[in-house]
Amino acid sequence: MATITSKNMFVGFSTVNSVGSKQLADIAIVNQDLLNTFNTRPNERLMMPGYGFGGYDYLFEPIDEVRNLIISQAEQVVNQDPRVQLQSIDVVQQDNGLSIQMTLFYVPWKAYGTFQVDFDTRSASMA
Repeated sequence: MATITSKNMFVGFSTVNSVGSKQLADIAIVNQDLLNTFNTRPNERLMMPGYGFGGYDYLFEPIDEVRNLIISQAEQVVNQDPRVQLQSIDVVQQDNGLSIQMTLFYVPWKAYGTFQVDFDTRSASMA
């Protein structure tokens, strides 16, 4: 989880795909926090059954049938973080999975950015 400091608004650490410094700040830590939530399956986190995202549950389903469910769950994840506001969201089927692409408004910085999370059947992991 991020903490407030005087130099950067939010500072945190990531051990995922880190080369060199593992410290992240501001928008980078917000994105990492969101990615951590998307990487966690529902009921996987102790004492927090509503935390997480069930993206892998939909990988082998026809995208037309589950698109609205995926969008609804992704909206819930983003709405739990007061540092961001969801502007747009799209779910795209890929050869080996699906991709959720979002435009976010980062409230403390009054900035817009894109955020994407991919679910891949080949590796059963998210990028």
